[in-house]
Amino acid sequence: MRRLFFLCVIALTSTSLAETQAEKKTAKDAELKKKESNVGPDKNLAGDVTRKKTESGKAAPALQYDQFRLGVELQVASKRREQIEDLKKIIELSRDAKEMPKLLFRLGELYWEESQYYFFEANRKDDELINALNRDDKAGQERAKAEKEELMAKSKEFAMLAVDRYRDIVQKYKDFERTDEVLYFLGKNLMDMGDEKRSLVSYKRLIEKYPKSKYQPDAHLAFGEYYFNGSKSKRDVLEKALESYGKAAGFPDSQVYGFAIYKQGWCYFNLADYEKAMDKFKAVVLYGEIAGQGEVEGEKGKPNSRNGLVKEARNDYVRSYARTMGTPTEGKERFAKLAKKPEDLRLMMKQLANLYYEDGKDKEAALAYDMLIKERPTSPEAPGFQGKIIDCVLRAGNKQMTVQQVRRLVKIMDDVVKGNPKMEEKERNSLEEAKELAERIISNLAVNWHNEARKTRDDTTYGFANEVYGDYLTLFPDNPKAYDLRFFWAELLNDNLNKYDKSAEEYTKVLMVDVAKVEKKDDKGQPGKPGKWMLNAAYNALLAYDEVVKKAVADGKIKPETSADPNKK
Repeated sequence: MRRLFFLCVIALTSTSLAETQAEKKTAKDAELKKKESNVGPDKNLAGDVTRKKTESGKAAPALQYDQFRLGVELQVASKRREQIEDLKKIIELSRDAKEMPKLLFRLGELYWEESQYYFFEANRKDDELINALNRDDKAGQERAKAEKEELMAKSKEFAMLAVDRYRDIVQKYKDFERTDEVLYFLGKNLMDMGDEKRSLVSYKRLIEKYPKSKYQPDAHLAFGEYYFNGSKSKRDVLEKALESYGKAAGFPDSQVYGFAIYKQGWCYFNLADYEKAMDKFKAVVLYGEIAGQGEVEGEKGKPNSRNGLVKEARNDYVRSYARTMGTPTEGKERFAKLAKKPEDLRLMMKQLANLYYEDGKDKEAALAYDMLIKERPTSPEAPGFQGKIIDCVLRAGNKQMTVQQVRRLVKIMDDVVKGNPKMEEKERNSLEEAKELAERIISNLAVNWHNEARKTRDDTTYGFANEVYGDYLTLFPDNPKAYDLRFFWAELLNDNLNKYDKSAEEYTKVLMVDVAKVEKKDDKGQPGKPGKWMLNAAYNALLAYDEVVKKAVADGKIKPETSADPNKK
């Protein structure tokens, strides 16, 4: 390797022996005169630090009522179809007017379950479609689409049969003791089918004629959902939704009680009354705890349906707080009253930091991420938090503070690696994501600040670029960009900062990367291809080392030897 290095040097520095000593000295002085490179680092070497747009602030709850309410346990399809056929025969033969509405109601239930079965089966075809798309299987794609369409048609067919049976009961058997339940399921099926007007007529009849029905809160909730989903953030419609949810929440023993309060919170959120929204979300969390969050007694650890509601209420409490003028410190104090475990509190603080970051509240985001780092400085998540702090500070335009935060990232990375010799896969993934973000940010700083300094001739900016070049190559010495960035760092050190000893060292590292490539022969015994900076790096290293020698001579640290023999150094 050394031999190849000196061959490069000889090839680049040999001059005609026919020159006179005076001409030789003049030529050498011209060559060694410091000159700035005409080429700066290519912008493609700068990592993309564009902050991705998110839908985090969209005014829509993550939890829908269909996900929250207790679903019907669907029977095995074949067994249900047998029951349907048996019931149809019984209904055809029966002459008992008292029993008929009960039979029709049970048949309607079975039709509804069959409708749901086909609906779920239709949605499973989406997986087949995705697999066919991945295989580029055109026939498979068309088959999956056709089968889904056929199953959806079946679902609608059985839904209509269920509606017809419920309607028969309402019209023909007005004294049926379960008419309130029939009206509820009629409204539910019509709503699912998209027939909102007739659905609301059914719910309204239930509300007016059966004030003591256990389905009263469900009917009021249905009106709330109708208004909320169609509000388009209009105040008057949201207020109607709020009123309906309030009526649904007037039944504390109802299954929908907690969800009705949750949706009141979202009405206030969309009305921009974030304090009232937080009050409602807090009430949901406390209700879940009082009502017995965790496991349903006697069901072998089966999760309680309130678990998901409480989790979403905590998330939406944080989302509402992020819209206020509160600080991260104040937020942590308020969150602590809702978090039963330290990990719950940390999750809420991470969500707050991310919401600030996504909404462009850089000061608040940086403070929140800093709190998370200080709480667990060697967590594999810490470098990712610090990377976002750098991004926040960078957007503020303070180069000096940005460099300080980059230096902090280098230390945090080192501390995390040393403090976590055995990481789990999730932790490794967090660290890798952090490294990827840090690589993009620091390469962006190095390239853009270097090019900015070349235009403005600002020595301070050159100094900042120098700092982040060094940090980048400390953290990412093996990154594909490292070869180019190291060369341009050496250029900056040499041409702008006059740090010839350091620039010579970095030029030499660039050269040795290429030497290794050349010496690594391929299968045919041919030498490898070096990078594009090999000759520049070799030549510039020589010039930089010459400047080091000249300075050492000028400072009296070494005494030059002279010789009349032009073949001697």
